[in-house]
Amino acid sequence: MDRAMIVLFNPLSTSPGKQPLPLSLMSLAAVLERTSEPWRLVDGNLTAHPAAEIIARLTAVPPAEIALLAVTVMPGPQLTQAVSVCRRVKAALPHVPIVWGGYFPTQHSDTVLQSPLVDFVRTRGSLDRVSGLSWKAGAHVIHNPLGAMTPLDDLPDLPYHRVEMEQYIHKNYLGRRTAAHNTSFGCPFACSFCAVVSMSNRRWLAQSPARMERVVRHLMSIYDIDAVQMHDMDFFISEARTAEFCDRIANLGLRWWALGRVDVLMQYSDGSPR
Repeated sequence: MDRAMIVLFNPLSTSPGKQPLPLSLMSLAAVLERTSEPWRLVDGNLTAHPAAEIIARLTAVPPAEIALLAVTVMPGPQLTQAVSVCRRVKAALPHVPIVWGGYFPTQHSDTVLQSPLVDFVRTRGSLDRVSGLSWKAGAHVIHNPLGAMTPLDDLPDLPYHRVEMEQYIHKNYLGRRTAAHNTSFGCPFACSFCAVVSMSNRRWLAQSPARMERVVRHLMSIYDIDAVQMHDMDFFISEARTAEFCDRIANLGLRWWALGRVDVLMQYSDGSPR
């Protein structure tokens, strides 16, 4: 029997063969790994019957131990599968708390917490001390204030060794073995159409070029990748960071892609890498 178990569930988000590494859940898993908390990833992009797998894993946890389901949810197909799976889990294991995070619950927490399928966390302990948490206290929904953001270089490395990385490395226009990485959080701009604004409040935190270099070298050394897709909301905010990163990996023969604003790139100096 498992001593305890936190299941991290990534609902279906893409067509077969295109599944990226679920970086948000892997970042959470990295923290759990550092504190020796037991966890497992269930990816709806890879698992045909995620509800059955989640129920099996959480059923094995002794009643006196912690069992928790954490789900990342974006609007669209992820929301559809998240509701379906959580309904089955709650029916089978009503004592297991279900926590939602990601774009949809972050921006619609009152709506999400009206559902009996989502607890966020059980209403016990000093929940008011957990920054950025929305939770139920009887019939009331409480939104805790946001705390200070952790510098990304202070976060632990992703536990790649705990998942089947071959399932997340793909052949595409960049290379024969392309992996996914994220080097920053947020965006300093306030585009009215963008969901990032309300999530990050125009804050932008980034990994240092040294951290970025270390990650891609690790991925190349251990998993034989030859390309990286950066999943940043806006990679190119800092010209100095971009230039140093390019200098650091210039001899690796690595191809990479990242998203950026044209108006930001137009302000880069002529001496920046092209």
